[in-house]
Amino acid sequence: MQAMRTQAIGLTALAGFLALVSATVGQSPRAGGEEAGIRQALKGLADGFAAGNASQAAGAYSENAELYLENGPPVRGKAAIRAAYAVYFKNNSGCKVALEPHALRFLSKDAAMEDGLMRVSADGKETVVHKYSILLLREEGKWLVAMVRESPAPRASLLELEWLVGNWQAKQGANDITSKYEWMEGKTFLKCNFQVREKDKVLHGLRLIGLDPASGELKIWTFETHGGVGTGTIRKDGNRWVIEAVLNLPDGVEISSSTILSQVNEESFSWLPTQVKVNELSLPDLPPIVVRRVKTK
Repeated sequence: MQAMRTQAIGLTALAGFLALVSATVGQSPRAGGEEAGIRQALKGLADGFAAGNASQAAGAYSENAELYLENGPPVRGKAAIRAAYAVYFKNNSGCKVALEPHALRFLSKDAAMEDGLMRVSADGKETVVHKYSILLLREEGKWLVAMVRESPAPRASLLELEWLVGNWQAKQGANDITSKYEWMEGKTFLKCNFQVREKDKVLHGLRLIGLDPASGELKIWTFETHGGVGTGTIRKDGNRWVIEAVLNLPDGVEISSSTILSQVNEESFSWLPTQVKVNELSLPDLPPIVVRRVKTK
């Protein structure tokens, strides 16, 4: 069974798929119907981007609004914001913006602040993810964007890995490995149930993937039915993910690895376990494994 764990360490380390995404919005008791007006204002901004219409996108802003970009000088005033959007749309076709709200709080009955992640995409260009803070003010009964401030995003966003949700299968030597990823309620974590089968031996386990609020790191937690417990972290390196994981077994054995994961297409991905150690004894790197999506009826 230990050999089976060692051979399958790369897939176990996939629990390192993580990043910060919270699909829920923290509301104050008075958020209720007022939030609908805020959502409408932000929808107008997103729709303007989808249409490539600078006037429509800027229409979500107040007259004296301010836009603080991650890279670039501040843009002040609705007219200036409209002009900046016009230049951006001219140079970037197929623009889209998606907001991933983390928290909405009301500063007063006519002021609210929302924090979250903003994904901006355009045809032929890599999607850019920013952390955002948006100040909204209610003017004459209508919610408008008064300030947008962008800043560097956290290490990654779980939304970037939403393609992982589903059923997967891989074969590695005599091992048959299956896994099922799904969102937990509220999309605060990805949950994975996995199984590793080697002839008549079967290992089951559970992974949780999410943000550690104490350290701010993106982490994984792995629990095996035979008593093994693992933890790990993940970082994004270009178009691939590097997963550092350690698995501790009830008999005192410690297995560690650094796994490189790369999406091949929507139906498959590859993972390459490297730097595998069993109680500090280094093992040869395993060959890359292709994991394929299992289509459900």
